Amino acid sequence: MNDEILHAVKRKKTAFYIWKQQGRPKEPGNFYLKEKTITTYDLRTLCRKEQALERINTRQQILDAKSSDTTLFYKLIRKQRGKMGRFIEELIVENETYQTSDSVLEGWTKHFGDLAKKSNYQNFDQNHLEAVEVETEIILKICKENYLHEKVSIQELKNAVKKLNTNKAMDFYGITAENFIYASETLLESERSSLEWRIAERQLQIKTYSSNSWFIDLKKICGKYDIIEIEQYLDKPLTKIEWKRFITKKIHKYWEDDIKTKMKGYSTLKYLNCEYDIGRIHPLLKTTSANITEIKKLSICTKFVTGTYILQSNKAEYSNYATNPMCRLCNKADETIEHFILLCETTSQIRSSLIVKILHEGSLVLARESLQTPIDLITLIINPYHYLPKKMCKDVEDRVGNHLVPLCRQLLYTLHSKRYDVLTKADTKANRK
Repeated sequence: MNDEILHAVKRKKTAFYIWKQQGRPKEPGNFYLKEKTITTYDLRTLCRKEQALERINTRQQILDAKSSDTTLFYKLIRKQRGKMGRFIEELIVENETYQTSDSVLEGWTKHFGDLAKKSNYQNFDQNHLEAVEVETEIILKICKENYLHEKVSIQELKNAVKKLNTNKAMDFYGITAENFIYASETLLESERSSLEWRIAERQLQIKTYSSNSWFIDLKKICGKYDIIEIEQYLDKPLTKIEWKRFITKKIHKYWEDDIKTKMKGYSTLKYLNCEYDIGRIHPLLKTTSANITEIKKLSICTKFVTGTYILQSNKAEYSNYATNPMCRLCNKADETIEHFILLCETTSQIRSSLIVKILHEGSLVLARESLQTPIDLITLIINPYHYLPKKMCKDVEDRVGNHLVPLCRQLLYTLHSKRYDVLTKADTKANRK
């Protein structure tokens, strides 16, 4: 407690005593009541300032001690944690455990470093995100049509910059408020009369595609993503949010179309039905369980749906038929995908009950859809979503995800496990000989 606070305490006590002697008046305009209120306010203000200064000094001591005095550093850290310090003796970040004092700090560094990075959170509700984006576009459209928007002047920008708070953390790009406050005024100006504007306009209009100009490189990139006549954006520039949304849609559309076109040339991807949406997980690979077996099932199903599950027929094809394509489980036919899933006699007992359940669930789901194409059982087992529309109703999606997909995963995983066991025993027996 400093002298200024002590003086404020005395003033408050004196004002309170006089107010009490005057009969504790409560009229809003009473002089003694006002004096008591003002002295209380002044005291609280000084106390808050002192507390804030103490926090700043403590943090500065921690930062200074980190590089000079390790013992003092951890002492200050423990003091800062208070009674809650015992709960940070062990820190878990991304399934990695940090236990010692040094490693706990490393864990915090990693955690907060990851928070500053852009990432695609797989469990994020993409439907909600799309709905919000649509609503945002509608709101922007209504505002543009019904309201007259005045362009922000340079002076208004300068006034806003002057009001920015200093000594704040930098943003994602490493820019602070001081960069704008002390920077040249040309950062705020984007008038057409500026030299930069005229250079951009000239380069885009005069230079040919054979030029090495940066603007032409930019124009080529824009042309790749079907962004034509980029000169118009000099006359009618988009806002940062509009430009970001516009560019993202163009890039996503280009790569989605490109990947879907290339998918048609790969026979191994026929079970995916050319389904690909950037930022969205295929529903076949979604799971709400953290069970190890369920995760293994996902791996096996992924190999089947992408055509990367290796059977004897695949080995024979890869080796120019130097390898026998005959099924090593039953030795009665070539081990193709159809034979392995539906026809192999060695796995018939495993298959029979699950196939019946899959047919039952599949008929209940597909009966709601008016399909013009015949249903292939292999395709239905490998990818139950193949014959369903991209935007299905909630009931159908829940029915498929909770009933049909688990049955198909169970069948493929059980067949895989049986095949693996039989082949392992056969190879072990052959090695002994």
